[in-house]
Amino acid sequence: MKKQYLSFGLFSNLRGLEIGAERAGFHNIFSTDIEQKSADAFPLLSSNRDEVFLKSNVKDLSYPVILKALASKNQTLKVGEIDLLVGGPPCFYITLLNTNHRSVFHWMNMLMFDMIRLVDELQPKVVVMEQVPAVLSKGIAPFYNLLKMYMDSLNYNWDVKVLNAANYGCYQSRKRAIFMMVRKDLKTLPSFPKPGEINLSKQSAYAVSGVEMFRDKSHIKKDQTKVKFRSGKAAPIGTMTSQALHIYRGGKWDIMGIEERKKFAHMDFVDLSPVLPVTDYKDMLGNMVLPPFAEALAKHVLEEILKKSEIVANQEAA
Repeated sequence: MKKQYLSFGLFSNLRGLEIGAERAGFHNIFSTDIEQKSADAFPLLSSNRDEVFLKSNVKDLSYPVILKALASKNQTLKVGEIDLLVGGPPCFYITLLNTNHRSVFHWMNMLMFDMIRLVDELQPKVVVMEQVPAVLSKGIAPFYNLLKMYMDSLNYNWDVKVLNAANYGCYQSRKRAIFMMVRKDLKTLPSFPKPGEINLSKQSAYAVSGVEMFRDKSHIKKDQTKVKFRSGKAAPIGTMTSQALHIYRGGKWDIMGIEERKKFAHMDFVDLSPVLPVTDYKDMLGNMVLPPFAEALAKHVLEEILKKSEIVANQEAA
């Protein structure tokens, strides 16, 4: 009988991490987000009838609360039973794109600590936590050093690495800091999927949607921004946020619409327009972890960490 590997999602948004985990072979049993718009989108995004979605602040989550939610679908969960826990805590007060409002110990940043608290409580085998690379910057150092101390105190080996989603088949050049935590009894160290080459024949802005040129803002100092014009044939589109994306195509400049945003976010396989207003949809697409990137991370966890730890355990038992 084929073993079933369980995944569990926090800060679900549009389920980018969960979708990736499912495509890699995991069975997602629980997703949660504080936003009603995530709850509204969930039924159209989850193919698992037994999966529970709980609209909740992560601060209010605990093992008993999760057990009660799972019981609504006649499910239970033992401590240590989750194979992969995933989550992308909010980045609003960390990102360099928000220089006017960056705040080292803003309560929203502290949600990363709540995710780690739940890791300690639930004891999943592996954890993948996603954040913007600025979490590793000097300006956030006091916060990061405290987070590091907390993670070092747990029964996990962990590492963090900045990866670009474009190196894993995505249509956006989108760098993210990936925290990988592996429970010590698995006797397998954290590692990351090897980045691949960007295939411009499939991933460039021009290949995806005929974009000949796009405007890319690069922060230089304080509140100033420098606008660069980039060839759509030479690069994937830049990181999509909720802000207007200016593209040049067919002899004129235009603003990218929601249907193209879905395509560049790898979310054109589902129609969420019946439940999401365009403004909300844009925000959520800008915040989500891209499914192919999430799939690459989850597949690596499955093949290079979980299965290898099972081989080690079997050898020791022999």
